[in-house]
Amino acid sequence: MSRDMHTSQPTVQAPLVALGRPWIRTTYNLSSFIPAAGQPVDQKLASAVKCAVYWLKYHVPSALPQDAWDGKSFRLEWPGQKAEAISIPENGIWCVRLEHPDTPYGDRPAVAGRTWTNDIGFAQRDDGVEVGIRTFCASLPYGNADVAMTRPRLVVELAQRIGLADVRTLSREPWALETADDIDELNAMLCDPGRRLPVVMLTQPDKQQLGANVAAYVLQPRELAKKLLGLAHVVTLPWELGYQWTERVGKPWSVYLGAVRTYMPGLDFDNDSPSMHPSTYADRIVFWKQPGDDRIGEAPFTDFLVERLFAATAAKRPNWGNVVFLAEARIKAAAKARAAGIEGDDWRALYEGEVNALQAKVNETEDLAQEYSDDAIRSDNERDTLKVENRQLRYQLDLLRQALSDRTGGKSETDIPIPDSYDEMEGWANQHLLGRVALHPRASHELKDAAYEDVSLVYKALLLLANEYRNQCLGRKGANKAFTHAYEGLGLKYARSITKGRAGEQGDEYYVRFPTPSSPKRFLEWHLRKGSAKDDRHCLGIYFLWDPETEQVVVGWLPSHLSNRMS
Repeated sequence: MSRDMHTSQPTVQAPLVALGRPWIRTTYNLSSFIPAAGQPVDQKLASAVKCAVYWLKYHVPSALPQDAWDGKSFRLEWPGQKAEAISIPENGIWCVRLEHPDTPYGDRPAVAGRTWTNDIGFAQRDDGVEVGIRTFCASLPYGNADVAMTRPRLVVELAQRIGLADVRTLSREPWALETADDIDELNAMLCDPGRRLPVVMLTQPDKQQLGANVAAYVLQPRELAKKLLGLAHVVTLPWELGYQWTERVGKPWSVYLGAVRTYMPGLDFDNDSPSMHPSTYADRIVFWKQPGDDRIGEAPFTDFLVERLFAATAAKRPNWGNVVFLAEARIKAAAKARAAGIEGDDWRALYEGEVNALQAKVNETEDLAQEYSDDAIRSDNERDTLKVENRQLRYQLDLLRQALSDRTGGKSETDIPIPDSYDEMEGWANQHLLGRVALHPRASHELKDAAYEDVSLVYKALLLLANEYRNQCLGRKGANKAFTHAYEGLGLKYARSITKGRAGEQGDEYYVRFPTPSSPKRFLEWHLRKGSAKDDRHCLGIYFLWDPETEQVVVGWLPSHLSNRMS
């Protein structure tokens, strides 16, 4: 064998792989509360800590130290796994973090390069204990399998053994409404600004109308409540209370005939769109089909509902209150250790401990900021795509509507049915005025108390806004004259609603937020009116604005007059 053969280099070398920056995905958030319920608060905190330590015991590979069971600080580390708790008794603070590699879940194998972190925090206050629980996953770029949305078992343990609350106690049993007082309590709960979890309402179906053999409720209330513990409250609305609920909130906001509705946190009946609190009819649930799933009906719909609520919970950035998680707790503990230092202590070590804690917090904040940035970019891209599609669909709808009008000689608009009650207005507008007139949620909500007697005139006025007025705003030929002729023909007057200066005297009455509740306030610049009496039965007022971006009329109030200096 020649010398050259001994010194030759391999012809193939393993490629160097740059691991890249892992992406981080939050999969669960819960901000809740443990009421004192007449017990000493420090005992409640101790019970919550003990419950968390028991949960931790089954997730680590070796026994926990005595400090863990005593509610003190501790730190454990194994290859690829960590568990660390910080206790600051004088502040009523305790938190723990568990980090571990991905594990098999159901029929899904573990994903390489993926790490899970569970943060649990408790903060004592005078009336109970604040609770914060969050789970997030860090995955290297090659670990591209879907992330399973899971709820830590600790949530169930705390709810059952200690008692968690979110305005109302979290329970594995549905809240069965039975009386008119329950309706009042439900309404107060939905509108409570402190509510952080969605409310899923199940209603009783009309079995004859549905044409299927179903139980008292299309979904199984108890099974659903178990699956949604820590994700949502489950409420059942019996048939006999359905009319009372509809009368209380109005038809657009109600739910009935077996439908399922989710009322999201932060509910504002006056400014939210009902579509922000989605409802699914019973006939859709019974025949629900998910892609890649051979099942049909209630089971796949339940899975869909659970997944949607997981996504909503993970996407929301809770107000954690006084709860602190590990990185921040380290800073507090290090600062207290330095402040309590006495002569002879290693001051350098104390300061280095505090600096290291601050740096760890900075690193964690940067990771979370990157996650928020990734979420924002993804949301912006989805929004821009939907806006373009929306604009294209509106344009196509206008073309189709114009072609139909030309073919029928305008008869397609004159043949639109005019209902005889305000109950139908929301659905009627969605069916016949879509893309031309948008009833703002505040206007829709006001309809349940509408008193103006000439109901048909209100419907005709909305058609007027959808056709002649919109054509005028779009600058179409002859539109100004046609609009004037149309509103005068209905006996209506068209004018500016009020000056902005005088509108300011009425608070926000003359302003709405559109297209979302977080959008800037928009001035209801114009109105159609009829009658001058102060009696709402004989005095009509429809207040609106033109939105050039969506090319539609936004009706912000009807059918009564808004306040002004004269009224």
